[in-house]
Amino acid sequence: MPGMRRNRIIQLLYIIQQKSIIPSGVIGMNSYLKRHENFIKNALASNEEGIDWKNLQEFHHRQIDFIQHERLVHLLVTLFFGLFSLVSILAIIVYGLLELLPLTILFLVLLIPYIFHYFRLENGIQRWYGLYNQISVRSGKISTKYENK
Repeated sequence: MPGMRRNRIIQLLYIIQQKSIIPSGVIGMNSYLKRHENFIKNALASNEEGIDWKNLQEFHHRQIDFIQHERLVHLLVTLFFGLFSLVSILAIIVYGLLELLPLTILFLVLLIPYIFHYFRLENGIQRWYGLYNQISVRSGKISTKYENK
């Protein structure tokens, strides 16, 4: 029985992937940000009367919450890698511990991508705030004057 259940789950995942609900491979954060942003922009660009703006607003707000958590985690990781890099550089300079040089290089090599990733998260969430405001205008929660200033 457990083998059959596992096979059924694998079949379902394959079907979902084939229908392009989940892209093949690992879903990267950048593709997630772009996909969701395009989804919201397409909803805002459409003039369909059937869009439930309040539900869309709640859904978008949940996605913002998820990204804010991701952003906080990456901020902490980036800060710690920066701190570790700084401490190891100071240890090399002050105490002449050249054996820390490979570790320092590793910290710096990891710190640079973290900075770029955090930069993308931060810019993405700022764009999402603007989309949230546009959805709020459509749902009637705020005036259109809010976006025009």
